[in-house]
Amino acid sequence: MDRYHVVATLLMCSLLFACAGIQSAGSDNQKDGVRIKSNRLGQISTIEWRLVKMTLDNKSIPLVVNSQVTFTVSDNNRVSGSASINRYSGGFKLDGENNFVWNKAFIMTRMAGPPDLMQQERQYMQVLMKTSEMYRQASRLMLTSPERSTILEFEKNSNSH
Repeated sequence: MDRYHVVATLLMCSLLFACAGIQSAGSDNQKDGVRIKSNRLGQISTIEWRLVKMTLDNKSIPLVVNSQVTFTVSDNNRVSGSASINRYSGGFKLDGENNFVWNKAFIMTRMAGPPDLMQQERQYMQVLMKTSEMYRQASRLMLTSPERSTILEFEKNSNSH
């Protein structure tokens, strides 16, 4: 009888782990939040997001104090915002795996500013082009590279809806 209970318990545990694996494999929820796919673009569009953290190749890049770097997605697969000094805009498409593929070039205004803000602007655009996945978690939006070595983390701007 003891052997029967041990085997039955092992079978039940195996079944529970298998079901949990199937459920999580089909889920879009990650530790980063809910993955943004084409059917979820409306959840983030027209909201202005403010950059709060930038990481490039696993190295944190400190943000210039009181600088404004923003990101907004529009309904027509376009993004725009402030890169520190200059405004930018560009387009994207989603591939078959719901990865964001950025257009090769972004349009930017050409104003000059303090060297630290100009450097931050160059770094931001470099990091943005290396991202291909988006996740939303409450009032935060994360753009990441697939291996998570490059990350842009935004929070909802207080004046955005």
